[in-house]
Order: sequence, then C-alpha cells, then structure tokens
Amino acid sequence: MVLEFKFNYIGDNDVFEHLLNFYAKDYIYDISINDEEYILKIKADPDKLSDFCNCFNNISHSIFLTGFEVKEAKDFKPTYKQKQNLENYASLSFLNSNAYVQKNILAENEWGKFCEISLSFDGKNFEKVNKSNFHSLLLKTLDIIKKREKVWMKNHKGIYTFYLFDKEFKEDFLMPCDVKAISSIFVCSNEQLKFLASFEKPLLALRLNALFRQKYDLKIDKFFLKLAEDIFLFALTHELFKENFHFLSFKKNESFMDDFKILNIKDKFVVLEGFEFVHSKIKDLIFAKDDKNMARISYLASRFKQKSLILELSKECDDILLLNKEFNLLKITLPDHSKNIYSELENDPTGKRLLENFQKEFKLLDEKFESKNNFFSLLCIVGRILNLSQDFKEAGQNLLALSDQSRLSRGVKIDFKLNDNKEFDFIRTLRSVMSFMLAGVSAQDISYGVVESLSYFLRDFYDELKQEKKAEIVLISGSLFEHKSLLENVLKHIRDCKLSNVPLRI
Repeated sequence: MVLEFKFNYIGDNDVFEHLLNFYAKDYIYDISINDEEYILKIKADPDKLSDFCNCFNNISHSIFLTGFEVKEAKDFKPTYKQKQNLENYASLSFLNSNAYVQKNILAENEWGKFCEISLSFDGKNFEKVNKSNFHSLLLKTLDIIKKREKVWMKNHKGIYTFYLFDKEFKEDFLMPCDVKAISSIFVCSNEQLKFLASFEKPLLALRLNALFRQKYDLKIDKFFLKLAEDIFLFALTHELFKENFHFLSFKKNESFMDDFKILNIKDKFVVLEGFEFVHSKIKDLIFAKDDKNMARISYLASRFKQKSLILELSKECDDILLLNKEFNLLKITLPDHSKNIYSELENDPTGKRLLENFQKEFKLLDEKFESKNNFFSLLCIVGRILNLSQDFKEAGQNLLALSDQSRLSRGVKIDFKLNDNKEFDFIRTLRSVMSFMLAGVSAQDISYGVVESLSYFLRDFYDELKQEKKAEIVLISGSLFEHKSLLENVLKHIRDCKLSNVPLRI
C-alpha cells in the first residue's frame, strides 16, 4: 500500500525535510520538493502504515507548515537522495520533551542533539549542560530560583538572566512553566497557543487579561511570552509547575543574534525579527552585505516568481515601494519644521481659512521635526498635531497604539493622495486631520482613520500597477508592519498580499 502526503511549507530551511527523512527512514519512501510543496510517498503493509501515521502525528508542529493532505497513491520508484549537508538544530521537540515527561528519560531530538545551553550562577563561569551533569544542575538551578535569585544562561542567540516572575514586567519576556499557566495572566487564543508551542518557539506578544491588569494597576496592555526551547529549560519549568510556580522572567543581557519574534493575525503570522530559521547560506549572504536591509529585501523578492510590489515601510529608514526588485515608485518628502506646514496651508484660500479656524481651537506647533521620508514620520507629525506626546517619535508610536486598540470597523476617511507630479501630498493628509479635529472627532478615531486610509492608499497604488500588468503580488516588509492595525488592514484590503518567512527588519 502507498500513501502520499502533500504539505505546504513556507520556511526556507531544512527543518521539515529532515523531519520527513527521520520519521520515514524505516520505510520505502520518496520525497519531492517544489518550492513550498513537499510530497512524501511511503510504501508498506497497511498495519505498518498505520504505525507510521500514529508516529507521524507526534511530529513537532512547525509554524511554517500551512496545510497538508493525504491520499492513497500508485506504486513508485524512489528517486530522492538525502542531502549530506542538512542543518542541525538543538531545539526542543516532542520527541525529547515527551521522553522526559512520560519516562524521565534524557533523550536527543531528531537531529541527535541533546542540549546546547550553558549555565552560570555568578554571571562569569559557565558550565555546558550535558547528560552527566543535567540532574545536578537542574537541582541547583531549582534551589537558586526558589530563593528568588538569578541564574545566567548562554545559548547561540545570547546571554540571558532569568528568575521567578515577581509581577513586575521589567524584563524582556516571560516563560510560562506550563501552558496551563498562561491564562492566569494572558488572553491566548488557540491559534496563538499553537504558534507558541511550535517547534520554532517564537516570541509572541499576548494581551494581558483585564482582571490581572486591574489587580496590579498595570499600564501596559501586552507583553512578550515564549515557551522553553531546549530540554533543560523545559525540565526546569516542568518541575517548577509541580510546585505551583507559573512564570520565569527573562532578560537578554548580550545578543549574538536576534530572537525569533512573530506577530500573529488570526491563523497567519509575520516574522518580526530573527533569521534563525532562514538557511545559513542565505543568512551569511545577507549579513555579508554592507546594506543588509536591502539584501534582506532582495532575498524577500527572490522568494516569489510573480512580479512583485514590495511595501517597505520603516520606522527607521526612508520608505520604498519597490517594483520588480529595482524601481522605487514612492516619492515622499516631509517637512522638517512645523512652519512649513502652515506656510503650505496659507498658499490657497481653503487652507488659509482652515488654519484660521484651527488656531482658534488648538495651539499651533512651533518646532523642528526629526523627519525621515517615510509614512511613520507622517504619523509622528499627525501625532504631534493631535498632541499625543511632546516627543516626536513617541507621538507616532502613541498614534499607532491608539489605532491598534481601536474597535472601529471603519475609520474616518483621511486624504492620502499623490499630487500632479506623482509625489505624495502630505499637506492634504494633514489638512484632512485638522478638519476632523475641528469637527470634534476623537484622537483615537482619527488615529485609526489615518492607518486605515494609508492601507487604502497602498491598495489603490497596487491596483493601478496590477491593471497595467506591472505587478501580480504585494509583499510586506519593514518595521511599520509590526503594528497590528496596519497589518490587518493591508491584508484585508490587498487580496494579493503574500506573507513569507523573511523578517520584517534586520
């Protein structure tokens, strides 16, 4: 009997190929890979195939696995030759975590790796964890942690300190001692739990539940969470949970590489940071370039065969609307002083009248702007006009936060247009904002309207290129898409928008 498994795997790495080889190694099998489509054919007696399927159900789920189907197939001749240079991962998997919980066995994962971390109890001298010292280090760590003291941990991503969570959200992320503990502090959907528990163990920001926020009078709305990604931390949290401890606080003191961080939109996600699950050859090429961000963008474009429009919207650099890897179609120049805005408004009767009415109700700005030629700087200017903060960048961040918190199904329509010279007309946007302020519209409703209107502008920009057959898909990139309301609106309004495993920024 022959079964054919068809998988859709969007990760540009060897993880899934290795796992298929590992679990099929005792059978007659064949693997074919075509871009994101992986096909595994396997031949055996029905009983053995049933055993394989039961075993295969225990494979660690990957966030890059977006779908699969299985069917009975015709006989085949194996043509697949396993690569000799598949990359190794020391990460926790179901194989070794289950062995510890069910049988108290210290086992390697599917790559034959046990544990890569080193521990220190003084921050200076580190000891590598292995099977021989595992239990003694575990007991010592448990003893120190329960005394409310710190422990240092080193892995390939950096050096961290961790200790028992003390209800203070002052470090970088929390690690739950068990998935059952998450709901005591956070609101976590099934989709989010699935991402957290995946093989990749990403950092994911979750919303704090209302009861916990009220009890401790917290100002923050979200905080990052991460499950144990190696067998030692898994065992440590497992033992702590038995004694009714729920969370560890982690701080990254020294960084060797970015942690793998994602943002989820229902059952989809974008990678915010971290090249850990990008093939090392690609990673080395990107980091060898002087302009690493442009190398990242080029890699993103290379992942798709269709003609693409890349929306590179950044909070740190100038924005780019890149067509087919080479043409930047965005022309945006923002003012570096508030006086430039008001002088522009006075150039026509409508703007002059608006300005006269506006200054009767609101104080005019008189300040320099730390503007870059990007939409984030435009949001910062709007944030200053709305008086969301005295600090320029913080005003933009607060506008985005208000937009993310909004429950509106549709916002007020803010003008986002190009002028006759095909340059972005920032003054129309600001004039629109000022008009809504005079009409008494709240800062939060205007904030959401600005973000939603930006997504409409990007949609219309792409639609024109699509009609001219210059672009077939849209790819999102850049740190501005870390904000959920913008990402949701772009995914909602641009149907040809594609997600990938490429981080939004570097």
